Amino acid sequence: MLRTRHPVFIVGAITLLGWLVFLYHAIPEHAFSALQSVDTSTAVTDDTAVTDETVHLLIPATEPNNQFCRVLFSALINDYPSPYLVNYGKKYDDPAIARAQKIAGLNEYLLKSTVSRNDTIIIADGFDVWFQLPLDVMVSRYRLAQQNDTSRTIFGADKKCWPNDPNSPACTRAPLSSLPDGVYGPDTDQLTIYRDQKAKYDNFRPRWLNSGTAIGPASSLHAIYEEAWRRIEDKQSTVKSDQRILADVWETVWSIFWS
Repeated sequence: MLRTRHPVFIVGAITLLGWLVFLYHAIPEHAFSALQSVDTSTAVTDDTAVTDETVHLLIPATEPNNQFCRVLFSALINDYPSPYLVNYGKKYDDPAIARAQKIAGLNEYLLKSTVSRNDTIIIADGFDVWFQLPLDVMVSRYRLAQQNDTSRTIFGADKKCWPNDPNSPACTRAPLSSLPDGVYGPDTDQLTIYRDQKAKYDNFRPRWLNSGTAIGPASSLHAIYEEAWRRIEDKQSTVKSDQRILADVWETVWSIFWS
């Protein structure tokens, strides 16, 4: 079983119980019958069961809002450990600088003596993420994705390479998506006049690094964030995006080991 460390929040438990009672009375009885007949043949089995390990959940967030509550509540009900809030309560004059400072906060946590090099670290942005999979399922699927490489770290994928220069190595050298070529129709991976400005990348297969989510062993993530923070310090105050720096670091690692 996974070892997670979080206290029992009585108020949260009562609130959750209240919601469950409400849902029980609000959802028709036939809906529960349908749930009982769901095919569970694809569920995680003992063959992919998660071994005994410690998981840390890190959530960068400077202040609370509705999105922040969403990620906390979804983590709680899916049995994730109590999160460490990165840079919570800190004030920054420029939101862009706050994003870059996430690297410093994450790197600081990964240096703590309470973090073992083989611990599993999950990073989730405090304003753009919510959890749908239980912790044991998430980690089991991560283990399968490692493909016998226990040092492998997985970042979220983005449909657009930003804020890096489109012609930079971080954008041009990103590996192609593993999704089928025409998964979004005939205009997959193409900019067209038929999509408005907000949705113009919706038909692109995700292939570029997104810094909002990551999962990996503490040792590997520490190496990544330590290098990212070193580059920020070298550039001093000119860096205003954690995603830009992490994409550059990722491209360097990719070109050395996997290209």
